[in-house]
Amino acid sequence: MTLWQAARAWLSTPAPSAAIEIAADGVSAVATAAGTAPAVARHIHVALPAGALAPAPAAANVRNREAAAAAVREAFQRLSPREPRVSLVVPDSAAKVSILRFDTVPARRAELERLIRWKVREAVPFKLDDAQVSWSAAAPIEGARAFVVVAMRRDIVEEYEALAAAAGAQPGVVTPASLALLNLALAGAPRAHPAGDRLLVHAAAGYNSVAVLRGGGLALFSCQPGEGAEDLPNLVHRTAMYYEDRLGGTGLRQVILATGRRDVEALAGRLAASVAAPIEPLAPPAGPDGGGAVPPAAAGALLGWHQRAA
Repeated sequence: MTLWQAARAWLSTPAPSAAIEIAADGVSAVATAAGTAPAVARHIHVALPAGALAPAPAAANVRNREAAAAAVREAFQRLSPREPRVSLVVPDSAAKVSILRFDTVPARRAELERLIRWKVREAVPFKLDDAQVSWSAAAPIEGARAFVVVAMRRDIVEEYEALAAAAGAQPGVVTPASLALLNLALAGAPRAHPAGDRLLVHAAAGYNSVAVLRGGGLALFSCQPGEGAEDLPNLVHRTAMYYEDRLGGTGLRQVILATGRRDVEALAGRLAASVAAPIEPLAPPAGPDGGGAVPPAAAGALLGWHQRAA
């Protein structure tokens, strides 16, 4: 079963009330309140010891299973959601996200899926037969049909699912962190998607990711493993140049910064020299009892699930 087939199966059932994000520096869990519009009612963060998790697309990710399992269990038990089903968020650097473009596409879904799998083989550092692959249509790019494709080695998916299951959770849809963040970014945009593209910047533990949002869809995605906050201004500058030169960009109207770093204002200040657009932190919708800084990726996974299930 592909991730997409699993997602469709999940979408036929009621939305989960909780999400768990497993990252290199810790585990975050969020829950929504019963009978309300999607908003975070409770959230928990438990730190991980250095080296317990080493996200990568082609190697084992869980290096200290005991520590990782204990952190997930503590976060989930302290969260105490209404039911065990959860959305699961994993590091971008554990998966490969590609945007494929085709001038023409087959009419039959099975043929389109074969075409997508054949094309994405060139972009992943593992055998596609050993991976779970999901894809969805994106906004057209320069007249071409576009598709967002997520490929993740099956044994790595199972590593993360096993950590959640050991805590008593029932993991369903697995989402890379930045794609979960896109749910928040798109939810904050007007329905009409006014003129002007936006840049999502995700500064995470062990990697940086950037994504260009155009017309309510994804036009560019890049994850740079091994980079830190000091590398972010250069990545943003390179992305802005690529956006103008290769994507026909006419100017970013907003830069959306998502990070768990405490020095978010200082980081935003350093980015200001790299791009001529206002920089705004990404803030999840918190309920009245939310309090504190809500983990945005986990919140985005829940919000996106509710949007897709609506």
